[in-house]
Amino acid sequence: LAFWDAGRIGRFHGRRVAGALAIFVLIGAMGAGVVAARTHARQGLWLPGDGSMVLRYNGWHGAARMLAENPATGVGPGNYALENAAYWTDFERRWFALRGMKNGHAHNELLEAAAEAGLPGLALFLALLAWPLAAGLAFADRGPTREHRKMGLTAALVAVAAGVDGLFGFNLHTPAAAGIFFFVGGALDGIMREAARDAVEVPSSGHGGWRRTARLAVAFPVAA
Repeated sequence: LAFWDAGRIGRFHGRRVAGALAIFVLIGAMGAGVVAARTHARQGLWLPGDGSMVLRYNGWHGAARMLAENPATGVGPGNYALENAAYWTDFERRWFALRGMKNGHAHNELLEAAAEAGLPGLALFLALLAWPLAAGLAFADRGPTREHRKMGLTAALVAVAAGVDGLFGFNLHTPAAAGIFFFVGGALDGIMREAARDAVEVPSSGHGGWRRTARLAVAFPVAA
């Protein structure tokens, strides 16, 4: 919806991808504000306070401490599950003592990538999410055919779903979700390359500009 709205707003003419990303960020911020206000009205807290979310908050705290202590390299790929007990809060210790359960993942893909691979790994992970989003939107805007544009929009939607879900879970560590994400990203790359070759063979098509748009658009979510 943000993508289509950006195409209708005159000031975003020629900058539809950046406009769509800006509208999406604005809508997301407004939605988070509404959720926080409703939670505060019901529970007196600005964030959801159920046991599952509280456990996540504590896990995020531990992952952030891992990153703070190892900003350049992290604790190593796949080592969050092995190292996180040393960063448990009192809540997590009680949870384990009472239920015999612990988190094998940080329940936040960004924090887990940062904890395991440091800031460089976080940057690469953000780029991994940003490419199908930005390139997909650019292809949806300037793809040579309707089918190409649908593919671009599909890839962008998959990237959004993976990014939002990854804020509260570990979807890209599961075969089903990760398989869909990487399959769609690979399909998008192949289709874009084929369309680029066709555009070179038929110069009059006038659709070569989407590649420049994709490169520029990647900078927005990565910077954010």
